[in-house]
Amino acid sequence: MQTRLTSCAGALFALVALSCSSTPEDVDQVEAFGRPGQINPGTNPGNGSTPGGNGAAATPGATSGAPGTNGAPGTPGSTEGAPNVGGVAPGAVPGAVPGAAAPVTGAPGEVPVPPDAVPALPTGPGPVARDLSCEGVTVAAADVISDFSTAEPIMYAVGTRGGTTWETFAATPASDPSSAGNDFQIDPNLSGPCNSGGSLHVSSPGNTDYGVGFGINFRTDATPGKTAPYDATADGYTGVSFWANCNAEVESTFLKFLDDATDVDVPVPQCSYDGVAPLTTLCRQYGVKNAVLLSGKWQRYDIYFGETLLDTDAVIAGTGLHANALTAFQIQLNSRANQQPNGFDCHIDDVHFLRTPTPRAAAPRAVTNINGHTIAPGGFYTQGNQIFDSQGNVHVFKGFARPTFEFDPAGQGVSRQDVELMASYPGVNVVRWAVSEGYWLSNHPQFNRNYQAYIDRAVQWTLQSGMDAIIDLHWSGNPAAQQPMASRQSITFWQQVAQKYAGDGRVIFELYNEPNGVSAQVWRNGDGNFAGMQQMYDAVRAAGANNLVLVGGLDFAYDLDSLLPGMAITGTNIAYVTHPYRFKNPAPPAGYDAASAIVPIVATEFGDAAAGGIGRDSCDTATYSNSIADFTRRGMGWTAWAWVVAPERCAFPALLEKWDGTPTPPGGVVLNALGGN
Repeated sequence: MQTRLTSCAGALFALVALSCSSTPEDVDQVEAFGRPGQINPGTNPGNGSTPGGNGAAATPGATSGAPGTNGAPGTPGSTEGAPNVGGVAPGAVPGAVPGAAAPVTGAPGEVPVPPDAVPALPTGPGPVARDLSCEGVTVAAADVISDFSTAEPIMYAVGTRGGTTWETFAATPASDPSSAGNDFQIDPNLSGPCNSGGSLHVSSPGNTDYGVGFGINFRTDATPGKTAPYDATADGYTGVSFWANCNAEVESTFLKFLDDATDVDVPVPQCSYDGVAPLTTLCRQYGVKNAVLLSGKWQRYDIYFGETLLDTDAVIAGTGLHANALTAFQIQLNSRANQQPNGFDCHIDDVHFLRTPTPRAAAPRAVTNINGHTIAPGGFYTQGNQIFDSQGNVHVFKGFARPTFEFDPAGQGVSRQDVELMASYPGVNVVRWAVSEGYWLSNHPQFNRNYQAYIDRAVQWTLQSGMDAIIDLHWSGNPAAQQPMASRQSITFWQQVAQKYAGDGRVIFELYNEPNGVSAQVWRNGDGNFAGMQQMYDAVRAAGANNLVLVGGLDFAYDLDSLLPGMAITGTNIAYVTHPYRFKNPAPPAGYDAASAIVPIVATEFGDAAAGGIGRDSCDTATYSNSIADFTRRGMGWTAWAWVVAPERCAFPALLEKWDGTPTPPGGVVLNALGGN
């Protein structure tokens, strides 16, 4: 299918940082979220995701308008909208003189703040933060940023920070929470788990294709006119946490920090996101992009400085957040697709700093040889038709196949919270991550400088949660998509992946998602257009990686029986992959029946899909229960496609109705097979 590609090129951002998002098309498109199925008319139906839209919302150039005050919209003049500043509670900042102009101050080389850019603040004693105790977590008063128990949303003044107001921003006044008909104020009747006496209610119909959101500016602190960025590391902080509860799930949320004195959150911005003259300095915003705010319950979100990543829309590679020079913390909500409004209705509460170290995955077991088999540290080996772990025990993989990194460099919905939810099912031990070589390879036209960091963060979250990670080369070629076979560049891709993860056997390599329409000879040995499975396997081993390798069969990774044993890949620690969807001909288990007796097999996708005439509400469950029963009988591992929320539901097929784990009917079968939750 054709996908619409737009970009942020040429956009100048006024006052606050808005970000484009690479997100799927809406439900009206032919393949709304990337349909597992037929790639081009007339081809043999396959399975696995196809492009669902990779467009970033284009944003016209903008000039700065004047900020609004006391919740009123800013004056026109910016396409993105000036920040709307909530009024400060009386006495929020000691020593401030009502109506006094703020002095132009700042460290040498910083952008000065004009006198009229900092609202005058009233005098008198300010509100005092108090300790928070909630859900077994105690937060000291000094670490509280805002508990929203005061009359206006402010940041508590503590030490060298505080006293500033929360601001809202949007592409148009209609979608700004501070504008008429929307909401941006304290709700004293609803509080989060900490019962702090109120929460911040933010809502808007989101009548824009661009980001809307709100945040706290660290630069203008307790002393009016202060322009120095905030050094959070000096106070021992490692991140920020908050609770949120929305009336409906909000996708494509960017939980982010800004760390540049020239950035667009500064009243006189000196940077842009394309680096094109006259503003050749590039802005920086780091965080967890395209996360989801859940609905129906209060959910805690932790954003550690040490695992924030640069916006994938940036044309530079991220160097890491400067937590010693923060300018703002923002919660930005983006449109999921250009035709959809990005409305939201959420309560935010008890925003506070974290002091706990950034979580890290434990090192793999220091075992590289077991029962005469050489393995990657803590990894796996194969013998007969079984897979064994680094302790010599038979190991059966069970888990989820996780799409979105193949068409979105930030991974739609991928967050620590999402990975931990997958891990919460007691039978889960693996996540299969679908990736694209186009974003990965520096010589590819679709190369994204920050993509590898996003993939590695997801892998590390997976390992931290006690699960193994499969890296599945899902899209290949130019343009990267679900091609008949992996491109010649895939050899380089696997060399680089193998070098990166050779030291951790908990990372498994699936060489190519769904080979189809090529001969068995090309499948194994390649030709002038495609890389063969043997060539990609050899590249992994030549890079010094002894990680377990997964090899998918023909007919969109279904057919192993016609290949094995005659065309088996030469080497060690090799298992094979089948995708036994219901509509395959001959019907499952014919594609892997004989092979399962001689080689280890993992079904990394299975079930129903639109390619078999399944509609979005044709939610058959017998296919899933029968498949899992057959895998169990044969001792085969599996990862269910797909842990995702998609407009096409069972035609995708998606396991989730909501990102909080609410399953579709087939998803319910899968979750029950994993032990429920």
